[in-house]
Amino acid sequence: MQVDPNAPNILFLGTNKEGLWKTTDGATSFTKVAAFPQSSIMFVLFDEHSGQYGSPTPTIYVGVNVTTGPSLYQSTDGGVTWSAVPGQPTPLSGTMIPNRAALDSNGILYVTYSNQLVPTV
Repeated sequence: MQVDPNAPNILFLGTNKEGLWKTTDGATSFTKVAAFPQSSIMFVLFDEHSGQYGSPTPTIYVGVNVTTGPSLYQSTDGGVTWSAVPGQPTPLSGTMIPNRAALDSNGILYVTYSNQLVPTV
């Protein structure tokens, strides 16, 4: 679960079996993000610097646990629409699972991949 750093009433919740969920009322109620592919979610990451405080953060990254196809998605409209991040590693029979992600001060996205699920902390 991640809280939008620019709009703290918005949270995204990634689940193992039920995909991605969103709340805009501080977690009183959640709605499934229908535009996001049904996947086991590994992480949600907001790009705080893509927006301004008081408005929803436009750029969000989500990593998923899949054995084929894209495993890293991006939204540039606050989670309304999603697309695969271009140039990402291709999963090879489940050997490229994105585990964690971070943005540096220049806005460069770093993603760690593993051949297995890692413990959460």
